[in-house]
Amino acid sequence: MIRNLRTVLTILLCLALSGCVARLPERPNLAPDAIPELDGRNARVFLFMGTNFMPNGFGGYYEFSLAKGIDSHVYIDDQSVSYISEAAIAVDLAPGTYLINHKLNFQLEEYDKSRASVPYKLTVGPGDTVFLKANIKDTSSQASAWLGFGGAIGGAIYGANVKYADYLEEDKENGSKVVSEVGVANYSNLSSKKISSL
Repeated sequence: MIRNLRTVLTILLCLALSGCVARLPERPNLAPDAIPELDGRNARVFLFMGTNFMPNGFGGYYEFSLAKGIDSHVYIDDQSVSYISEAAIAVDLAPGTYLINHKLNFQLEEYDKSRASVPYKLTVGPGDTVFLKANIKDTSSQASAWLGFGGAIGGAIYGANVKYADYLEEDKENGSKVVSEVGVANYSNLSSKKISSL
């Protein structure tokens, strides 16, 4: 418990001092009319910052918002697309199946040496709109409670030294509201680009 508390305090201190975060350039939010209406042929994916889950020592997790002070790079099928900061990003894709992941721009030695960026397999069809939130979770002591991956299974998937996992999850319930609140700072139409659909 003391070790978990020490980790949480270290991360919070780094965030407070901004010494562990090399911020990417700030971008103003786009005007609503800067993002075209979604045509019926393609799909639109919104990505935004989610939650940092840290063990609380009692079998549960402390939850901290990642919406302030941290950026995360977004990759679609291993190709860098953009980055999420306090505002969301929007990406148009052709119908198909993609592996999407994010990697927090968080420069803390313990975190960088023991983390994995877990891909999210997303299948989209014509006209679909999907909202994905970017999370991080400490998977070490309580991995068994996380997404059905436990103990040896989690270690086999991520590797024995993985303690933190950057991952995406779909937010059907609140995604639209969150994006409306934080705005969109970057729009990319990748529907005609050569991003491989699985």
